[in-house]
Amino acid sequence: MLTKKFGAKELYFFGFLVLVTGLPLSKFFIGLSSFILFAAWLWSGDFLHKIQLWYQNKFLWLFTGIFALHLLALFYTRDFDYALNDIRIKLPLFVLPMLIASGPILEKKHFLSILWVFIWANFIGTLASMFVLLGFSNIEIHEIRNISLFTSHIRFGLLICFSIFILGYFFSTEKQKYTALQKVLILFLILWFVIFLVIMESITGISVLVITTLILLLYHLYFQREKKYKILFTLLFVGLSLGVYFYINHAVVEYYKINQPKSGTLALQTKYGNLYEHTPESNEYENGNQVWIYVCKPELKAAWAERSSIAYDANDRRGQLLLNTLVRFLASKGLKKDRDGVEQLSHQEIQSIENGIANVNYQGISNLNGRIHQIIWEYDHYKKGGDPSGHSVVQRFEYWKTAYKIVSKNPWIGVGTGNVEQAFLQEYYESKSPLSMRWRLRSHNQYLTFAVAFGLIGAAYFLFVMFYALFSKNQYKEYLFSVFWIMMMLSMLSEDTLETQAGVSFFAFFYSLFMFKNNRFHFD
Repeated sequence: MLTKKFGAKELYFFGFLVLVTGLPLSKFFIGLSSFILFAAWLWSGDFLHKIQLWYQNKFLWLFTGIFALHLLALFYTRDFDYALNDIRIKLPLFVLPMLIASGPILEKKHFLSILWVFIWANFIGTLASMFVLLGFSNIEIHEIRNISLFTSHIRFGLLICFSIFILGYFFSTEKQKYTALQKVLILFLILWFVIFLVIMESITGISVLVITTLILLLYHLYFQREKKYKILFTLLFVGLSLGVYFYINHAVVEYYKINQPKSGTLALQTKYGNLYEHTPESNEYENGNQVWIYVCKPELKAAWAERSSIAYDANDRRGQLLLNTLVRFLASKGLKKDRDGVEQLSHQEIQSIENGIANVNYQGISNLNGRIHQIIWEYDHYKKGGDPSGHSVVQRFEYWKTAYKIVSKNPWIGVGTGNVEQAFLQEYYESKSPLSMRWRLRSHNQYLTFAVAFGLIGAAYFLFVMFYALFSKNQYKEYLFSVFWIMMMLSMLSEDTLETQAGVSFFAFFYSLFMFKNNRFHFD
């Protein structure tokens, strides 16, 4: 009786649910799901038929060829510890497509349930984050990314972004299946996920959401024949584009607004008789106020020691020199960098400086406008020769330059699966990179990472597989697949999306699910 009620098909479906629950909530669940799916695959039997399915599926072999690249590159690998760990992480690229392409055939209701469980798991993740953000736990939050409790904030942003597009699919494609109340719930979830992306200051998630939406609008505008819909999509595209442009332009104009000193000459001494240092040629500003004028380091040091346990010449909690953070914060308030300036700071502002917040307007755990200003400052500071270390956007420029140099030295087959980390460290050393040791990381660009490891041949193969999947069998016309494809391609520009267990499982699972869904699910 038990086997009739719960068999291989049910276990297979359960494995899917465990996986999509684990993506935003639990790394353990992600690993566990592979064992459950494999057990269901074995239980379902008929192995000869499964082998035939594998043999006949051209895309399956192309896709698993990405994993094969890692195995082939072992032949010229020196660091086998690193290589074997990388192989372990990348196993979902092989296991998930094989299991999904030949597992038990499920129903449309199972497919929709997988997507809904994924959405609700992400919703629970956002509630857990808000629980921490609002102070209902003992977890200390020094920066907003810390509210992503179970996976990286960048990955969480992508998962939420994809949830928004799935909900859009339910609302537009499956709308005849839902009641008015259910439609309201779908719209509420979309709105909440967008708000949460803003709260979390997920620049990656918001950027992917906006760019993907614009691409979808262009697609529908091009293929839409009805005039009224062409007008609607045009208005939406233009409105969204202008909204993004004016928002960013306002932030840039606001950042570069300059307040000149009130007097024509700069005072030479503090009211206590100590000398000021003035370096107006540094040309650095915070909220329009010049940073490196009216600086009296002896007074700063003494006054700061009276208000904080973190040493004046130590690093703040973000790893930046506290002196620089303090001077920038005082400048942002229009205060002189002396004893009086420090004494005018509130207790909350002292804590903000300790936490690495360098501008009075960046305070508050969630501040998207402040985050955009920080990015503008990072770029401006870097352009003027500043240290990129610890600044998430501009240090990527150093990663990309370093990756390019490695590829130029190993253009065709790369450095091998296990030599990526050592190749980066060696190139940072040889090029005398301005990045501190803590921030000498990999490329943060999946395409460059493939080029470093497997050369231009390997990177070209990866791109071929991606584009083949999009255009084979007109997959670009499938909403869920095309949205997921665009999101992945965009995310890989600024992230090593496939270099973590969560990232590679997210990619391999949904890619396989959408590519094989017409063969593995009954949609009649």
